[in-house]
Amino acid sequence: MPPERRRAHYPCRPFDRGGTVAKDRSARIDPAWPHIEGEKHPVSELATDVQGALSPFGDIAFPLDAESLPYTHPVTEINR
Repeated sequence: MPPERRRAHYPCRPFDRGGTVAKDRSARIDPAWPHIEGEKHPVSELATDVQGALSPFGDIAFPLDAESLPYTHPVTEINR
């Protein structure tokens, strides 16, 4: 098959595009990911013993008892 017909028949061949195939992915690296010394790694949802998303509150079980909350309801005082 002649080259001009091959390009018309296969328009998406890799030799027609040029450039690099693998792109630079350094912008996709999370700069906020914590750095831990040694072979330890930060715990994420991929390395836990429970299924699902982790709680941002740690091991606290909800709902909490009302007596354990440090909340005092505001009282409305009418100015006369």
